[in-house]
Amino acid sequence: MIPNATPNTPVMKWLLGDWQISGVTKYLSGTATQPQCRSNNTGVAFANPTLTPLPNNVFAHCVYTGEPIFEVARDPNLAEEDQLHFNPRAFAMASPLSPTVGNFGNVPDGILRHPGWWNWDVTFARRFPVPQLGSGAQVRLQLQIYNIFNMVQFTNLDTTLNFQDDPSVPGIDNLLLTSTSHGRYTSTNNNIGTTPPRQIGLTLRLDF
Repeated sequence: MIPNATPNTPVMKWLLGDWQISGVTKYLSGTATQPQCRSNNTGVAFANPTLTPLPNNVFAHCVYTGEPIFEVARDPNLAEEDQLHFNPRAFAMASPLSPTVGNFGNVPDGILRHPGWWNWDVTFARRFPVPQLGSGAQVRLQLQIYNIFNMVQFTNLDTTLNFQDDPSVPGIDNLLLTSTSHGRYTSTNNNIGTTPPRQIGLTLRLDF
């Protein structure tokens, strides 16, 4: 029950009294993930740095460069989803250690995390007696608000790092980072079937 701040004022008591509030709050932490280093250079040394056949959609891990993973400069003019959430220069494409020794990378699974999100659904309800229709007659007024704060719920962190040959460096390498959306939030939960933007429903029911 919502407390009534004016219980001794008849009109306000009628308007504000006997309201009930209930709701559901959901918070989900982001799932663990890791950077994915890719290259469009041809040849086994770049397309498959492990030098061994791997199943479909299985790739070598990235390698650490020594730079801090989460030390990034924030731009006050950018929205949160457009900020960098990890340092892409902390990772590099794995390359074979020698013509006969492959490289599976040294970055473990789960060092990054997709964004967490939260949601509030709230219901306000009140019953109004209607004695003219009988002793048990009443009108139930119910206001339901889904995603009451109209929060955008980001669910995916782009962790794909695309590299290609740097033409300013002799030989074939993977030194040039070409991807542009890495480190940003790219997907939301705001679609039909999950949690849409704020929706409001009003229900009026007569019981007699």
